[in-house]
Amino acid sequence: MNKGDEMQKLFKQAYQEVIDLHKQIENLFHNKTDDSGRLPFLSYFHSDFTMIPPDGVLRDFSWLRNWFESAAGSRPQVKISIEHFKENFACEECVMVTFEEYQQVSVQESLRRLSTAILVPTDNSKQPLLWRHLHETWVKK
Repeated sequence: MNKGDEMQKLFKQAYQEVIDLHKQIENLFHNKTDDSGRLPFLSYFHSDFTMIPPDGVLRDFSWLRNWFESAAGSRPQVKISIEHFKENFACEECVMVTFEEYQQVSVQESLRRLSTAILVPTDNSKQPLLWRHLHETWVKK
């Protein structure tokens, strides 16, 4: 496989990771625990995962684990979609993508975040990429 094909494969995997993870988040918000076709939520993340959510505070894997434990059932009506996926950069060590996460919370309320994610390759065919860093910014309506 040539380098261009390898990069396209990484971008395709990254796109699928973004979709899969956000489906898991939506299921978590709905408190749907029977999702046997997917890997456990926290397995999507590198143990050194960091995140800057829209509040601007640097978070780590420990924070993510605590958030996960408290998020189940917290937004049973939310629908999440991914829009404007963009391939930014890829090399052997990582892939960087940008996308907008749209959350329809209710008929009147919606949220939109612009996210930049860095994912790192693994040797695990069931989990070819791990989330290493995520930076989110609110998108004004």
